[in-house]
Amino acid sequence: FDILPIRGRLEPGQTEEISYLYYGHEESKVQGIACCHVLGGPVYEVNLCGEASWVAYNIDRAELFFKPRELDQTETTEIYLSNTGKVHFDYMIDMTAVRVPVLEISPLQGRIKAGDKQKFTVKFYARIPEVIDETFHIYVAYFEPIPIRVH
Repeated sequence: FDILPIRGRLEPGQTEEISYLYYGHEESKVQGIACCHVLGGPVYEVNLCGEASWVAYNIDRAELFFKPRELDQTETTEIYLSNTGKVHFDYMIDMTAVRVPVLEISPLQGRIKAGDKQKFTVKFYARIPEVIDETFHIYVAYFEPIPIRVH
């Protein structure tokens, strides 16, 4: 653990925010006690616990198939991104590779806590009389993007 600041002086009634940083090795869990010595006063103890784990996730499908539609009709489906690990992570939807504006996806970004899952609503708008073959990407934490094909 690193504790910042490591020392300092406070006037009566003054407060200061303290940062506790844990640099863990994968799949490790540690506990400790930090002691704050007050000159001429008591010693305060703070219990510390840190755990490190891998980011782990699962996406329920990587291809979406929409039925043929009349122009100006819509169809909606869902995709789920599950956080199967012990660490929360951020995600972002990247639509820059979609050439034809026929998709609307919500939400476009956010954070998924450990053990939770996020539902994405994907709306397809039949705007052109062509077969659609598009790809958007889901970025999860620092991993390579996940391509999602739309037909």
